[in-house]
Amino acid sequence: MPVLAPITRSPGEIRLVYLVAAVIHRTSLNVTAGTTLNYAVLGPDIDQFADKVAALLPSSGARVMGWEIANADGVLLSQGSYGSGIVGTHGTDPGMPALKSTTLAFPGRGRPPVGSDGSGRTIFRVFTSNSYAIPPGSKILTTLDTALLDITAWISGNSQMYADFYGQSAEWSGTVPVQINAASQRRNGT
Repeated sequence: MPVLAPITRSPGEIRLVYLVAAVIHRTSLNVTAGTTLNYAVLGPDIDQFADKVAALLPSSGARVMGWEIANADGVLLSQGSYGSGIVGTHGTDPGMPALKSTTLAFPGRGRPPVGSDGSGRTIFRVFTSNSYAIPPGSKILTTLDTALLDITAWISGNSQMYADFYGQSAEWSGTVPVQINAASQRRNGT
């Protein structure tokens, strides 16, 4: 029996612009099909997302600087600033160097609508420097602290954001893959 692909598509994405170790990064979440792409509708969720990401960032100079709303083609529709930024609140791990390339990922899979088997994947990544200890060779973070449990519960329960390509609300996979990002190291140094 063939898999029936969804007939919807995510209308766009919410991006956060943040600063870690003097490097500007962006992370994004797809929005669910049927969601209106404007700050009047998405503002409370965008601000909560910013607070959740700031809780993952080291308190030593990291901050969420602003937000962007883009359509499915990547065209910027609107943007805003958090003034001097939402300062990171996570402590640092004394055994972890303050690398510019340490990332945590939050993969998920769309929940297919009734009458469809098809769903897509989604993922967002956050550069966290030395907020979390990542032993060499590690692929998955094995211990989730309060900030990680909070953001994973939030993305899994959010009805407007954290969607797959098709705009289906996604469910977090239950793992947090980690990486020392080689491309970022080449571009920004360690």
